[in-house]
Amino acid sequence: MLIKDIIAHIESNIPIHLAESYDNVGLLVGDIAMDVGKIYLTLDPTMAVIEDAIEKGADMIIAHHPYGLGSFNQVNSTTIIGQKLLKLIQNNIALYVAHTNLDRSNNTINEIIFNRLGLSKQSLFVETHATQLYKLVAFVPESHLDYVREAINDAGAGHIGGYSHCSFYQAGTGTFKPDLGTEPYIGEIGELEKVSEIRIETVIPEGKIDSVISALLEVHPYEEVAYDMYKIERTINPLGFGLMGYTDEPVSLENLIESVKKELHLGHVQYVGELDRYVQKIAICSGSGTDFMEEAYKNEVDVFITGDVRYHYATDAQDHGLALIDASHYGTEQIVVTVFEDLLQPLDELDIIVDQISKNPLKML
Repeated sequence: MLIKDIIAHIESNIPIHLAESYDNVGLLVGDIAMDVGKIYLTLDPTMAVIEDAIEKGADMIIAHHPYGLGSFNQVNSTTIIGQKLLKLIQNNIALYVAHTNLDRSNNTINEIIFNRLGLSKQSLFVETHATQLYKLVAFVPESHLDYVREAINDAGAGHIGGYSHCSFYQAGTGTFKPDLGTEPYIGEIGELEKVSEIRIETVIPEGKIDSVISALLEVHPYEEVAYDMYKIERTINPLGFGLMGYTDEPVSLENLIESVKKELHLGHVQYVGELDRYVQKIAICSGSGTDFMEEAYKNEVDVFITGDVRYHYATDAQDHGLALIDASHYGTEQIVVTVFEDLLQPLDELDIIVDQISKNPLKML
């Protein structure tokens, strides 16, 4: 399978436009026309992972964490990042990263943790984005209505809730006069033409605009296609970071900690709060979620599960009466390989290799 086809599949589920502006996501190394047979899935594309991928004959690595945040200006052997990139290039291994766009998408890391902990009444913790809808209006000769309608809907237009291929159309008359140098599908040069046409309307989510317009232009018979695009006052699918939910019954903080350790396969966690306190409303944000502490206070959650908790955040949480479980950045995100496995499952011609060598680089005695 070509890399470009793998990327198209990934980004239809994890749109690249959802990434933060500072992030490095997408194809960081590789040729989109390269053929891929084996894909290596990992949290971090470390040097050890690259060497393991080489040994196992992988053609491509898909990772959650990029090399640095923001841009880097040089690729050479004097830096660790440069050494990694050179090794990938020298061994013809592509590197693709889905990071904050994955964190913002549905059915990802936080949902796995949520379900493993047996929580219910799921809601979004921090809403940062909702998918903007646009209205496409196109004018089509009657003979090509069905071709155009099917093409644009198959490309991603026309989804309303649980319904697909939604559209509206109305008959009318289109006029045009072909000028010199044109090759009209209907009509003669210099003669005003009146054609029975159909006005077709449908909605498009922001991430599907390019594919829908490409499909429209490909099947429409006219040399110059008349269509309009409107931004409408409607959004769908609110997205953001983290989830909130409830345990079925109040549980002690100690028992919740033990569940976190068990479900995330952790030997230890750090925490803030009294072990015998009973809690029920939980917020989860995998990775480094302490930037959202104010949201935890505002939503009056009992416990916030995240990673990378610094000392002053811990003292603030204590003063606010918020319990914290620091399950570490690695501990809360290592399960991203499960997300990637599920995502790639329909591409059954690929050989999937799951990282078995990586461990949390932070150790405790």
